[in-house]
Amino acid sequence: MHHIYLIICIIGQEMDRIRLTTRLRRQRRQELLEWFNDVVRVVVFIVVSLWIIMVKRQRDRRQIRHFSSNVNRSSILHRYVYESDAMSISQIRMTRLCFKKLCDMLETYGGLRTNRFISIEEQVAIFLHIVAHNVKNRVMICRFHRSGDTISRVVSRVCNAIIRLHPQLLKKPEPVPDNSTDQRWKWFKNCLGALDETYIKCKVPLEDKPRYRTRKNEIATNVLGVCSQDMQFIYVLPVSNYVHKLTNHVITHPMLQDT
Repeated sequence: MHHIYLIICIIGQEMDRIRLTTRLRRQRRQELLEWFNDVVRVVVFIVVSLWIIMVKRQRDRRQIRHFSSNVNRSSILHRYVYESDAMSISQIRMTRLCFKKLCDMLETYGGLRTNRFISIEEQVAIFLHIVAHNVKNRVMICRFHRSGDTISRVVSRVCNAIIRLHPQLLKKPEPVPDNSTDQRWKWFKNCLGALDETYIKCKVPLEDKPRYRTRKNEIATNVLGVCSQDMQFIYVLPVSNYVHKLTNHVITHPMLQDT
C-alpha cells in the first residue's frame, strides 16, 4: 500500500508540474502576442505619420510652385508690355495703348477669350513677341514660363482671331463707277486699281546685300504692287518668275474676258 501511495503522489506531482508548464506556456504566448500587437501598432502609426507628412509637403510645394509661377508670369507680362512704351515697342512692336486696343478688338470681333489658365493680354503678348523676334517655341517656354503645348495653342488661337478682324481692318477697294468724272479713271469702268512693279527699301543681312542692291546703289526688293484710285496699296506680292505667270493667268481668265 505504501508503494501505491508513493506512485499516486508522484503522478500527482507530475500532473501539477505539467499543468504549471502549460499555464506558463499560455502566459508566455499571450505576452508574446500582446508584444507583437504593440509592435504592429507602432509600425502602422509611424508609416501613417510619414505618409501624412509627405502628402502635406507635396501639397505645400505644389502651392508654392503654382503661386511662384503666377507671380513670375504677371511680372513678365508687366515688364514686356506695361512697364513703358519703349519696352513695349521693343518686345511686341507696339505701344501700350495700341496693345490695349488690339486686345479689345480681338475679344470683341475676333472671338478671343480668357480662360482660367491664361488671360487675353498674355496670349496676345506671346503671339506678338514671337512675330516680332522670330523666336522658337522652346525659347518662349523659358521666357513666359508656359509649356510648349500651351504656346502652340495660344499662337494658333490668336492667329485665328486676327484673321477674323479682316472685315474691320482691311478695306475692300471700290470699283470705278460708271458715272465717274475722274479724267484718269473714267475710262476704266469697274476697275479696282492699277498694278505695277516697284522697289521698296529693305534691311537685309550683310552677306545678302549684293543680291538686293539696285542700279541706283540702294538696298531694295522688287515687288508687284496694286494701288487703289487714291494711290493706297491694297496688294503687294514679291516679284519672281511666277508673278508673270500669275499676271498672264489673270488676264486670260474666263471670268475677266467680258470686263
